[in-house]
Amino acid sequence: MSSRNRTGRKKVKVPKGRQYDTKDMCLLGTKVHFKSETFLHKEEDVSFRWIIKNFNSFGGEEIRSESFHSPKSENQWVLKVQKVTDSEDGEDYLSMILEMVKTANCEFNKCQASIELSILGSNFIRKREIEKVKGDFMWKFPRFIEISELKEKSGYLNEGNLEVMCRVFTWIGLQHSKIETFGMPCKSEGTDRLLGMIKELLSTGDDSDVTITTLTKSFPVHKLILKIHSPVFKTMLESQMVEAANNVVSIVDFKEDAVAGMLSYMYTGKVDNMSECALEMLRISDKYDVPGLKSDAEVAVIQNLNVQNAADFLLHADLLNSTALKSKIVTFMKQYKKDIEKTEGFREVVTKHPMLLILF
Repeated sequence: MSSRNRTGRKKVKVPKGRQYDTKDMCLLGTKVHFKSETFLHKEEDVSFRWIIKNFNSFGGEEIRSESFHSPKSENQWVLKVQKVTDSEDGEDYLSMILEMVKTANCEFNKCQASIELSILGSNFIRKREIEKVKGDFMWKFPRFIEISELKEKSGYLNEGNLEVMCRVFTWIGLQHSKIETFGMPCKSEGTDRLLGMIKELLSTGDDSDVTITTLTKSFPVHKLILKIHSPVFKTMLESQMVEAANNVVSIVDFKEDAVAGMLSYMYTGKVDNMSECALEMLRISDKYDVPGLKSDAEVAVIQNLNVQNAADFLLHADLLNSTALKSKIVTFMKQYKKDIEKTEGFREVVTKHPMLLILF
């Protein structure tokens, strides 16, 4: 039986150390008319995709993007590119500069940022990162890539266009939000709370109506989630197959971690350790036809591509009939052919899968 306070309202326990907002105040029965927040250490994550059309005609002048900002913050950013000539080797480089041009009531000298900049080419991805550095709200990548590399045949341009992806993580000191006025009744939980509840269904197994079993673990899950993401599961669970009759799907050709990763994607839209298990996610998404997961896995494979693993990645792409992925791997291998031919992975392809050599 729930306890009540002197006013007759139901008591709500708030876990120790938890920060609660106006939604919790609604549960507590307290009318909230105004709200303001002070962050002692605020984190922000913002992504920006910038396409510069007709980059083949780039003359070296500074080009500025439109300002962009996080949906959760008023901090505004601008990305700039320009040509710089290196004083030592005399080569022309494309320089990239990220600048914070507006802040929301925060102290300028207390900002740290991790920045990730990538060129998303038709065949290659060039990526640079800066980890948790303090700055004067301007971060520079003076030698991002040689201008001579940015040619149509190099694979870094898409039909003559330069495509840049920027992701910024910031840690900003003392920051105050504006005072907000709230009407009554209190607001609903919203989308974030709903997504959190769906994620919790995977961890708790509440109201599950089907079980996925591996050799080492069973996962109580929900038919609706499986059928939304996978036509293979949909067929299993709606036909006269044994899975539908027993409400059990047995997966014996994938390890527990691979199945857990696929389910994590189905319930949350992401796989936490994707870079470490990209090939397994590629295999399991291909077998159960989970297109979103397969697409994310292909991107992760390309991002992890190097001389040592290129031949192995090519073999997997061929076995899974991933045409786009195979094409990008082949282009990479042609560029670094001499180095790749010295690897154990390439020698294995020559011995066991010689037909793949036709691609070269």
